[in-house]
Amino acid sequence: MGEITGARVCVTRTVAWGETDAAGHNHFSAAFRWLEETEHALYQCLGFDIEMTDRLYRILDTAFSAVIKRSKERKISTRTAAMAIGVERVLDAKRDRGLFP
Repeated sequence: MGEITGARVCVTRTVAWGETDAAGHNHFSAAFRWLEETEHALYQCLGFDIEMTDRLYRILDTAFSAVIKRSKERKISTRTAAMAIGVERVLDAKRDRGLFP
């Protein structure tokens, strides 16, 4: 598939009662669900297969879980854990390709 530029989707919906706080304002956590719904709509508009997007979510979930696990095990920030995992993956890939002795 070629590069996709300028892809855009607009989803209009009413804020549900369960997405508000005691003051009646939308709760910040609802924005994550809205973003996910919109992302899903964008993928559908672009013709992506739903199974593929589910696979991407599983990959991201696995990566996120690995970062959390590393962070807790070594008592480091999640940012540091993510960076360490990324560096290790690049190093392993370069070794696999014979770029390092």
